[in-house]
Amino acid sequence: KARTFLADEGFDYHGPNTHFTKADDFVAFLFGMGSIQKSIDTRRVIAERDEVCALIDYQTYFDLIGDVRVAMWARVVGERIQKLELFYNAAVVENMLSVDGRLPFQS
Repeated sequence: KARTFLADEGFDYHGPNTHFTKADDFVAFLFGMGSIQKSIDTRRVIAERDEVCALIDYQTYFDLIGDVRVAMWARVVGERIQKLELFYNAAVVENMLSVDGRLPFQS
């Protein structure tokens, strides 16, 4: 169902440590995060014309991460999200996922 809200062509997602140009790849990434997600609390949603900004608290099961405050900005074309940008401090998540001193989203 989440996929139905995203544009089929020209989708663009930017986060602090990831970038997707295909909605299917983005949705697969989101479902991979499900195991650490406790809940998402919406603090505020603001919409103006074709843009939506949401402020959310992403709560996890890991004490090292805790709650992550996220600002999400979306541009809607027609009835689907074309561009999505998330802003949050990814350092805590990256440090938790590091293996042998290597951070996950680095080549």
